[in-house]
Amino acid sequence: MNLNPDLIKAFLVVLFILLGFTGGVLVNAFCRPVANQREKYSAIALGVVGGIIAALVAEALKDPQASNDTYKLLGTGYCFCFVSIAIFWKAWDAAPKEDDRTILLRFTRKIAGDRLQAMGVRTKHIPGRVEPKNRIATKPGFLKKARKAIESTAQFILGNEKQDIPPGTKIADIFNRDGAKELLILGAPGAGKTTALLTLAMQLCEEAENNIGKPIPIVLELSAWQAPEKIQDWIALQLKPKYQLSEANCHTYLKGGQFVLLLDGLDELKDDKDACIEAINEFRTMRGYEFQQIVVCSRLQEYQAYEKKTKKKLNIPGAYCLLELSDREICDYLADPNQPAD
Repeated sequence: MNLNPDLIKAFLVVLFILLGFTGGVLVNAFCRPVANQREKYSAIALGVVGGIIAALVAEALKDPQASNDTYKLLGTGYCFCFVSIAIFWKAWDAAPKEDDRTILLRFTRKIAGDRLQAMGVRTKHIPGRVEPKNRIATKPGFLKKARKAIESTAQFILGNEKQDIPPGTKIADIFNRDGAKELLILGAPGAGKTTALLTLAMQLCEEAENNIGKPIPIVLELSAWQAPEKIQDWIALQLKPKYQLSEANCHTYLKGGQFVLLLDGLDELKDDKDACIEAINEFRTMRGYEFQQIVVCSRLQEYQAYEKKTKKKLNIPGAYCLLELSDREICDYLADPNQPAD
């Protein structure tokens, strides 16, 4: 059967375009980070064959004729393109992809890291703090910046017992004490509550990256919660846009105790604070969610006033209480020549 030369030309043009697309697929296959040597060599070999076919097609386009050679070229060319695309498309789909755990840890690191950087938290020492005391004390705004940069002193409170936390103690060690895996972070405004929470997130990320059995820290803002939402449903809705995790997978992680929930800003809830505390307590006793690890951050004065007024509190026995440094303590710290400089 002889085809019209114009139709032959159209088939040749489509084949030429398809060969270009196939070439792009082969280049991508060769450049993939997970491509092995066999895949790379196969891509090169097929690329050479595709180049030869493309040259023959370009020559045939100069004088398209309905001949056996042209039909063979068309048949060989189309088969080559479809087979090459199918092979490497399958290899692409079969390539290992990041699992949810890796993605979640990366998101938490970015969220916590970006917020710490925005807060100006890079170190617990201030460059240039060896200035004379009188200059430090009088420099405008310096004490405010210094208070953010110096590691706050803290106490661990369990019931009526208070224990001073030695300087340099990792907050992750406090969280992991005796396998409790729960903590309430309290402090005055500016004492470093959020900094402590985000630092804990970074430390727990490191633990989870080194040990696949460790849970994944998740940072969320309680100010986004509204009554009468159930905490587990609210978490799932928050994680979907922030962490790109489906609601179904989120509940699976929660029920498996595979998260450490780091909830900041309880004090920012005004009218809904009571309902939120009840929702958190209820969530932690629900069947399937009772093994969930949790940290809640709040201002000390507001939390104590709420507890005194309502006789209600979070069912979290241990508290990490940050003690705000006085201006005099900051000046003495910064002027101490024994403190190492950055």
